[in-house]
Amino acid sequence: MRHLAEQTPHYVHLLALVRLGILSQPERSDLPLIEQAGLIQSKTRKVLLATFQPSAPPLLLNVLPKLGETPLTKASYRRLLRLVHDPAAREFLAHKRKITHWELKFLEDFPRDILHWRLLCSFENGHEYQQLKYMGLVIGREFYPELSQEQRIALKRIKTLSELKNWFKRRLLNITFPEPPWQGNDHLRPIRTMRELQLVARQFRNCILGHACSVIMGRMYFYLSERGPAVISLGCDPFLGWGLQQIKGVANDRPPAEVIEQITKDLTSENLDAHSLRQTSRFCSGTLESLFDELS
Repeated sequence: MRHLAEQTPHYVHLLALVRLGILSQPERSDLPLIEQAGLIQSKTRKVLLATFQPSAPPLLLNVLPKLGETPLTKASYRRLLRLVHDPAAREFLAHKRKITHWELKFLEDFPRDILHWRLLCSFENGHEYQQLKYMGLVIGREFYPELSQEQRIALKRIKTLSELKNWFKRRLLNITFPEPPWQGNDHLRPIRTMRELQLVARQFRNCILGHACSVIMGRMYFYLSERGPAVISLGCDPFLGWGLQQIKGVANDRPPAEVIEQITKDLTSENLDAHSLRQTSRFCSGTLESLFDELS
C-alpha cells in the first residue's frame, strides 16, 4: 500500500478522527495505521458516516480533503461535526476549496442566522477578518434586535464586505452617545450623537470622528463652543476624573485667546479642572502602564 503521505488528505483526517475517538476503530485496530486507513476507506460512505460519534452527513467526507494534510485538534473536528449539521454553514463548507482550522472557529462564531455566509469568502487579509468579526458581533448584539423584518431580509442579502461596511456605517450614524459628564451651558454644548459629530468634523475639518469609539466607551466627550468657532474635548482619567484635553478651532488652529480664556473659566466653574488632563495626559498613560507592569 502506498505511503500515507502519498494518500489523499482524506486518509490523514480519518486516522486522526479514529485516534481522537470521534470515529469508531476499524475491526483490525492492531494493524499499522496505513492498513487501518485502507479498512476505513473500503467502507461505503453510508457505513463510514454512521460510525462517526455523532453520525455525520455525506458533506463531511467531501470537506475532509479541504482541510489540508495536517491533522487538526479534537476541538476543531468536533466543531466541524457541529457545522456540517447547520444549513448556513454547509453552504460555506461546500463552496470553499480550502478550509483552515481558524476558519472553522470563525464560521462557528459567525452570526450565520442574520448574515449571509458569502461574507466569509469576501475578506482578503487579517485586518478585514477582524473587521468582519467585530461587525458581526456588534450587529448581532446591538443592531439586529431593533431591525424590522424587511430590514433583516435586506441585511441577509448583503454578500460583500464593502456592502456590509456601508450598512454598518449608516447604522453608526444613528447612535446616540452616553450622557455627557457635564450638560454644558449657554455657551458650551455637548455633541450628543454620531451624526452631529460627523457634521462638526466636516465643518471644522478635523479628525474628531476618529475618536467616536472613545466617546461611546465613556473616555472622551466633545463640546461645541458658541463663543467662537471651537471644539472642546474632555477626557476621563481613571483617577483624576474628567478634565479638559484640548480646545481647537477650524482645521485644528488655535482659537483666539479670549475664546480660550472664556471656555477655561466655564470649565473651571464646573469643577472640570482646566489644566489637569492637559498637563498630565502626555505622561499619565505611560506612567500607569509602567506602574502596572511593576505589580506583575
